[in-house]
Amino acid sequence: MLFFALLMAGEASLLCLSASPAWAHDFKHGPITIAHPFVRVDSACDGPVTKAYVMLLVNQGGQPDRLVGAQLGDGLRGRILASPRSGGGAPQPLAGLDLPAGGRASLMPPAHVIEFPRASRDLQQGAAVPGVLEFERAGAARIRFMIEAAGKTGNGCR
Repeated sequence: MLFFALLMAGEASLLCLSASPAWAHDFKHGPITIAHPFVRVDSACDGPVTKAYVMLLVNQGGQPDRLVGAQLGDGLRGRILASPRSGGGAPQPLAGLDLPAGGRASLMPPAHVIEFPRASRDLQQGAAVPGVLEFERAGAARIRFMIEAAGKTGNGCR
């Protein structure tokens, strides 16, 4: 699987992650490989919020693409956010996440995340929920987000 191939290729950013079976899921959609999409409910200053992460997006095609949207469950739309590089301030919405030809990108803190602000689904850790990642060129990729343990984000509530 892609996850283990990346470990063998020396992806240092992935070495700190568990290699349990939950990590070993990826999806292929045209030239795009989606490695380990997962969701969790993070605690934030204004209450819990469901966020989606993708360890790695790989574009094996000859043309650039762009992640432009996401859905969770029965059509709940998410928004792609970028955290400020300085580490302070609120994450800002993005129109999309660029995925260069032959390149890669990830949706992981602290840089990028997909937020589902009104997710009311009862998420059971270890289960999976259907979802869609929408690409400008490759179209809609139907995937399953693994549900992981809740986390804590933010830079301290004031």
